Amino acid sequence: MASLQRLVVTVIMVITLATGVRNVEGVLFSSLTRTLTVIAQIQSENASAGAATVGVDSVSIDWSLDSTIPSKVGENYAYVKLELCFAPVSQIDRDWRNTYDDLDKDKTCFRELTTQRYRNAGDSFVWRIPKNVPGAYYFVRAYALTVTGVEVGYGQSTDDEKNSNLIRIIPITGRLRVMDFAGILFSLLSVVSLFLVLAKEARAQAFSGIRIFPIDLTVVPNVRGI
Repeated sequence: MASLQRLVVTVIMVITLATGVRNVEGVLFSSLTRTLTVIAQIQSENASAGAATVGVDSVSIDWSLDSTIPSKVGENYAYVKLELCFAPVSQIDRDWRNTYDDLDKDKTCFRELTTQRYRNAGDSFVWRIPKNVPGAYYFVRAYALTVTGVEVGYGQSTDDEKNSNLIRIIPITGRLRVMDFAGILFSLLSVVSLFLVLAKEARAQAFSGIRIFPIDLTVVPNVRGI
């Protein structure tokens, strides 16, 4: 009887530890099914160059439930989270961008772009590229989330090998930095000039309010000898 009790306790402990490990480990990317279609396109005046410039251009993103997936699958989805992810070519020799199966540890997708409510017909989003995004090759990944925010499906704007339909983002160059500095300097000089003009006007108005009395320069005769 005692042996049976010890066996039951051991089984319970093993199950508890296994559950705890799963909770710590988080969601594995390999456990997700590709159920979403994602299209990402550069919006730029120079779109023919095939690259986007930070602080200037945008990326247009469209997502929807894949047409080959039954619509009832979407009943488990509550939200869709869009993320910017490094392509393999931009992960080489960069350990801080490594890909891990555990999504809690994965560094492939490093920036959340937005989270939208899920619907089978999908939705769209335009992301203006901020200046602090490093220059690299990217793709966009969409995660389907439950009400509690757990990933249960995904889609991405590239193939499974993450080599096609990549987005190249060009960082701020030295020339752009000089232009930014010149713009800041010009704005500062404009503010200083405006301040000097206002100060001059205020001083002129202050002096205009002072009444100046005429001085009689007539020589007063010396009356000491009278």
